[in-house]
Amino acid sequence: KKNKGSVYLFSEKGKMLDSIYQDIDYSQGINELELLKYGSKPWNYEHEFSYRRLSATEWLIAATPNPIFNPDHEFNRTMIGLALKIVLLVIGVLIVLMSSMTIWYSFRFGMPIIHTIKWIVNLSKGRFEEPRNRKGRPQSRNKKGKRKQPYRLFTEVFESMEQLTETLKKDEQNRKKIQTTREEWIAGLSHDLKTPLSTIYGYSMMLESPNYEWSKEEIREIGQAMKEKSDYMSQLIEDLNLTYRLKNDALPIKRQTVRLVPFLRSFVEEFKRHSFSEGYNVSFEYKEEDTEFAIDRGWFRRVLENLLANAVKHNKKGTDIKVILEESKQYIILKIQDNGRGMDSETVSNLFNRYYRGTHTKDATEGSGLGLAISLELVHLHDGCIAVDSRTGRGTEITMEFKKNSKAAK
Repeated sequence: KKNKGSVYLFSEKGKMLDSIYQDIDYSQGINELELLKYGSKPWNYEHEFSYRRLSATEWLIAATPNPIFNPDHEFNRTMIGLALKIVLLVIGVLIVLMSSMTIWYSFRFGMPIIHTIKWIVNLSKGRFEEPRNRKGRPQSRNKKGKRKQPYRLFTEVFESMEQLTETLKKDEQNRKKIQTTREEWIAGLSHDLKTPLSTIYGYSMMLESPNYEWSKEEIREIGQAMKEKSDYMSQLIEDLNLTYRLKNDALPIKRQTVRLVPFLRSFVEEFKRHSFSEGYNVSFEYKEEDTEFAIDRGWFRRVLENLLANAVKHNKKGTDIKVILEESKQYIILKIQDNGRGMDSETVSNLFNRYYRGTHTKDATEGSGLGLAISLELVHLHDGCIAVDSRTGRGTEITMEFKKNSKAAK
């Protein structure tokens, strides 16, 4: 009774004869096989059993509640339920982890990528700056100007973007500057063409007028003036055509090896005889008599004419102008040197710009503004490079270096 147990007396055939505290229905009887099954799987039974034979015809069974009662079918159902709960729990944990990782990765990788895309969109629309936040700071940097943590993984990308932005910004500034300069150059060139054209037109109207009889001498003078103006216009047009041929690599050049000293001496003497150079001290200096180099005579003369004419045009009479020939193991070096008024840094940096006409606004504007640009391209065609050293009030030195190992035909 203390253990909530019960006792049963059975006959040999398994029929219940008597019981104490009965709580098990044995109306159908029991057999020894059932008790043996209990011995192999006790958890399948609600009660624990103990039994023994009292005689050849009677045997006794004692039963108490089974504390480990858990039938197989209930156990299986429980395990399935538990397994299902575990699976659902794992799935839930995975979903939470995936969501967390997605948010983390989107913050760590997605934000920098979106930032980069916005930056590229800005560049495509002509806004050459990194996207900024509401406070006006670059979105990838903190208050101290340092790169934020999520953006540090893409440091190289952002450094490249900054370089690209700066390059595009400078290119845009240069483009606008060149556009402005080109418009000014076209306006100046139009004026340069219009002035001689007006002179020719005026003279032609005078010659056509029946109100005056012109003498042969006057007609000759007018014809000479018209010829000079026509030659000037022709030169402007030729320079314009030549600069675009040079730009498109459409200029034929035939180089032959010449002795430079006789060639340069002859050129300098010819230049000195020109009325244009009157009052200037033009000289030629050299060290080696037998210096040779492959040049196109016509185009090389054009380079020298442009450089010397520029030295004469922008300096006062009495200026010393020197043509200096030097030679090293690898280069032929040719210098145009003067002790004139020199140039400021802006003029030097733009000297060979196709559209630049100088900063001395009071100077005469005759010329196309293409002479030095043409000289630069012609020097390149002779496998050379050109550099300028000049300071205001200290004169100018233009140095051309030509490679000796040129593949030009000899």
